[in-house]
Amino acid sequence: MQAPTQNKWNGAVHVVKYLKDNLNQGLFYLVDNDLKLTSFYYVDWAKCTLSRKSITGFCVMLGKVLISWKSEKQSTVIRSFIEAEYKSAGITVCELKWLSYLFKDLQLNIEYLIDL
Repeated sequence: MQAPTQNKWNGAVHVVKYLKDNLNQGLFYLVDNDLKLTSFYYVDWAKCTLSRKSITGFCVMLGKVLISWKSEKQSTVIRSFIEAEYKSAGITVCELKWLSYLFKDLQLNIEYLIDL
């Protein structure tokens, strides 16, 4: 958002055109939905039997609505379960930090709950 490029602008225009053409679709937020940000992360240490690489991921919910998620096989072999946990927690915290900046820019007061 701080340094937009032509590629990012084209992507934003594409999203706006999609939304304009699909007005009947969208995310449904209940009126009584609490604005509590909850996150979860998971680790499958050395899950891949061929490469022994770990699979990590997270999800972030705003009230009862899923707003962000990611799951990926790590690019390197992680030597211990604790290292895998640390890496997954770090990725989750980075996402939460980014979301906190976004909510601040949107002037939303969000309560944070982190379930590790």
